[in-house]
Amino acid sequence: MRRLEKPLKYHLPFARASQIFWLRKCIVLNLASKPTIHALGNHPTPQPLINPLTMQSIELEVVFHVPSFILYHAWLNSDAHTKMTGGTADCSHEVGGKFIAWDGYISGQNLDLIPGQKIVQSWRTTDFADSDKDSQITLTFRDHGDHCHVTLVHTNIPDSQPNYKQGWEEHYFQPMLAHFSH
Repeated sequence: MRRLEKPLKYHLPFARASQIFWLRKCIVLNLASKPTIHALGNHPTPQPLINPLTMQSIELEVVFHVPSFILYHAWLNSDAHTKMTGGTADCSHEVGGKFIAWDGYISGQNLDLIPGQKIVQSWRTTDFADSDKDSQITLTFRDHGDHCHVTLVHTNIPDSQPNYKQGWEEHYFQPMLAHFSH
């Protein structure tokens, strides 16, 4: 085996520049963890990747001045979710339970729940094509003294969808910060 001297460059003329940059970054990062080339064919060890040409991901972190159990409960309670976001919600606090939010614009199902610590949900909007698979959100809650760090990771967003980062900030986290500041 010999060490890889230069990062690989893949040319994808059908992809957007940001996708090519992301793909090149992932390839360089993946090869950095195992920077070797096998003697047979001089090909790098394949690394599992989500196809960046068809999926997007978002990660956001927000600090709230309330304990995690209040935020966890509010996310899974219909009345509290409606009050904290301003959009009508019908939620479930059970694994496998379905939910809708923002007056039916968002729907999904609870995949994993760890009380006060973590919520994993399938997630889609009415803008998703019928052929699109559900995306997934993972909310983690970490208490630090009198406040809670909430991390949202939204994965498997079809590339045909807009960047939901602004939506999460404007329609969830800003109203939640205002709601819990009372």
